[in-house]
Amino acid sequence: MIARALEQTGNAGQPPDNWELRDAAGALLSLDQKIADFSFPPDVRLFLNLKAGVGGAVIPDQFVDPQVSRAKFDRELTEYRQLEADYRRRGWLLVRAEFPSVHVVLATPQLTPPAGFVQREVPS
Repeated sequence: MIARALEQTGNAGQPPDNWELRDAAGALLSLDQKIADFSFPPDVRLFLNLKAGVGGAVIPDQFVDPQVSRAKFDRELTEYRQLEADYRRRGWLLVRAEFPSVHVVLATPQLTPPAGFVQREVPS
């Protein structure tokens, strides 16, 4: 079943034994069973994932000097600011940028008529 799916998608980077099949909730499905044995509805979505640790040794935790992270953050924010007018025209609105987080609102300015925004109070 996995070999056939990989063949149909042209995915030849890893052999079928390196893959696992999961349902939309992330539950691992037994490859000893046939698809029909699961009684899936017609619109089910299944996912092939590479097994953890496939392709080599376990990757160690990676750490970055906080000063390096901060320098990269500042550089990327400066580059964004240089192109901010273009981003705004495309619907990217930078709301807040405080290291290490950036909050951006993505809008669709090209809609006709424009989409409206309604703010409602949520009862507590």
